[in-house]
Amino acid sequence: GSSAEATDFAAIKQTRELVRSQTPRAVQAAADDVFDPEPVLARFAVATGITLTAANAPTLIKLLGGVQIDMQAMLSPVKLDTDKGGRLRPFVEFPNDPSCFSPVDLTGHRDLDLNTYHLATSGSYPSGHAMLGMLVAEILMQALPDKTDELLARGIDFGDSRLICGFHYPSDLTAGRLAAAALFSRLMTIEGFRTDLAAAVNEIRLVAASH
Repeated sequence: GSSAEATDFAAIKQTRELVRSQTPRAVQAAADDVFDPEPVLARFAVATGITLTAANAPTLIKLLGGVQIDMQAMLSPVKLDTDKGGRLRPFVEFPNDPSCFSPVDLTGHRDLDLNTYHLATSGSYPSGHAMLGMLVAEILMQALPDKTDELLARGIDFGDSRLICGFHYPSDLTAGRLAAAALFSRLMTIEGFRTDLAAAVNEIRLVAASH
């Protein structure tokens, strides 16, 4: 019932036409519905100018996997399932509005998201994808500082895709990005993380030099 909630609801309503008309931005948003390290890195390929995979950047993939475990530990106390008081996602709150699941499954894996990842019953707040997008951008920026603007834009855009799809509200995204900043700052105080990050940076630069 707050003004912040009203702003969130308005943002969802204002972006439904993007999905209803299946615009290029909606198609991009649906393609951003990935979470595993390698598919996520593929979504950053335009920003980096390179394709990073488990074959050419195994240390980076492993590093991101560890970061995702840390993300889960950080988010789990507040990202509650809806039956425990977690926030309903927009596509659940407004089931008659178009989303990346309905009336057309733009993601191509609606059943996986709903039945395996339980997206409809997991809490909307905060956004793990918005958090992940900024963390990936921060990590890649360490290796490609000349791509800082492109990477930050892609990291933000990756999170914004959750709003376009009807999976998150703007305040969910803001909280996820704040969590990303806090987690990255904390990780950078850990010697083991800095060592692994340095190795991942070397991998990324080797791939970039080969292009």
